[in-house]
Amino acid sequence: SGAVSRVLATGDFTGTRGEIVVIYGPEGVKARRVILAGLGAIDAFNEEAFAEVHRKIAAAARGSSIVLTSEDFIPETRDARWAARTALRVMLFEKTPVKSFKSSARPAPQLESVVWFSEDEAARGELLAALEEGCVCAEAMRIAKNLGDLPPNECTPQHMYETACRIRDAVEGALTGEEAARPAVTVEVMRREDLEKAGMGGILA
Repeated sequence: SGAVSRVLATGDFTGTRGEIVVIYGPEGVKARRVILAGLGAIDAFNEEAFAEVHRKIAAAARGSSIVLTSEDFIPETRDARWAARTALRVMLFEKTPVKSFKSSARPAPQLESVVWFSEDEAARGELLAALEEGCVCAEAMRIAKNLGDLPPNECTPQHMYETACRIRDAVEGALTGEEAARPAVTVEVMRREDLEKAGMGGILA
């Protein structure tokens, strides 16, 4: 419909890394919004830039679903599976609400559906596995942030142990192939005597 061309013609979108422009109601597209994301200089587009761009896209997204065409701009040192896993991890963590102790806190809009557009039908299985891994990683990151935000009377040793076990089970359930053959996350409970033997006096103080 020429919507992207018109935005470019105005000069409002220059393609600077992390720059975001939202086009509302473009003709010929079922989506209510189209998000243009600036990548910056192509020769400087690395893993960090990829993650930053998807973080900005997540912040700009207002709906419950999104279609990503990220496979068109993957860093040279990475493949589509890494890109799918990283994009989901970054975006879901950005959009997932963390626990708040303020009664007036408003729940942020959450992503319920993410579509990864790819023309490589042969890689469908690997990409689906990568997307699942990204979801699990984002959930683990959210849990870790919530633990750091909890007051001491709630973040007890027992609560931390139970949380660690849930993360372990979630990660192991998402791994496939050779990755599933070795433990990805282990949980070890250290008692006072174990801490003393390990020289962890700061924790015992």
